[in-house]
Amino acid sequence: MQKWNRRRALTAGGALGAALLTGVGTARGAGTAHGAGPSTTRPGARPGPLEIVTGEDGFTFPSSAPRGTTTFRSVSTSATCGFIGLARLRGGHGEEAFSGLLRTIFTSQVPQETIRATRELMATAELFGGAAVHPGVVSYFTSELEPGRYLLLEYRDFQSDLGRNPAPGQEYVRTLTVRDGPRARADGAVGADSADGSGGTAGRPRCSATLRAVHTSEGPRFVLRGTARAGRPLRYVNSVPEQPDEAIIYRVDDDAVTEKDVQAFFDGTAPPPFAIASPLGTPPLSPGEGVTLTMPTEPGRYVAVSWVGSVKDAQPMARHGQHLLFRVR
Repeated sequence: MQKWNRRRALTAGGALGAALLTGVGTARGAGTAHGAGPSTTRPGARPGPLEIVTGEDGFTFPSSAPRGTTTFRSVSTSATCGFIGLARLRGGHGEEAFSGLLRTIFTSQVPQETIRATRELMATAELFGGAAVHPGVVSYFTSELEPGRYLLLEYRDFQSDLGRNPAPGQEYVRTLTVRDGPRARADGAVGADSADGSGGTAGRPRCSATLRAVHTSEGPRFVLRGTARAGRPLRYVNSVPEQPDEAIIYRVDDDAVTEKDVQAFFDGTAPPPFAIASPLGTPPLSPGEGVTLTMPTEPGRYVAVSWVGSVKDAQPMARHGQHLLFRVR
């Protein structure tokens, strides 16, 4: 979740592109779609990725999906969009209340209001992550879906002038219906679950590494197991109790950058030592949830950070030390 004023830099840069794709639902106001969407498959065949395209000209999304392992191909055509989320309302809660809580979380300047809204959001909906993506690239996220009604949304729409800044009720929040029936498997899936969650039964892509958010005696931290490899799936798991959390990933071009440099940025005493205008990774997940990410990474250094406000003081989790420099091979 992005709220801190310094993140206004996120709206800078980025080449517009990525044509809209057909075969999926299109939100009101979307432009003409071009290209091929998810292919029609024979019964029992593995489905291809479902397309999500977010931008100033509309939000293109799948209206339905089979139960089981589902991969979403995510594209942004605007620097004001690109934080795509997947959520599911808990029983007895409505979309209007969910959206109102998000607006409070992202715009309130009163810490106690932000904390209250975050706790209420956890009681209102389950968050399953998604994809952070910027213009000119494509990212994928893979989730396990059970039959029922989900929401696909653009988090930036709730961030005032960091995003499109639509009027309340006009944000990109759309319904995804997961159909009952045989459990789907994702394309290219191999292997079974491994001890660190890097593999997957029922077709979850096998990952080269697992990034986990954990709580330690020193505060929230990221722990990486395995080796992150260029273009290979990465598993992210939120293991912080009673706290939504995310993993936003940026390229670090300067090999001299240290964790102290990253901390100085979050302390407000230094400029960003990473490519802040080109985010990858995933928006927030509820505690205990995980998501598989396939990002357009290249060999080199990256940093994972969390902008989510702590339920203790509303400060970004990264300000409490939740950031991790790592190398992609």
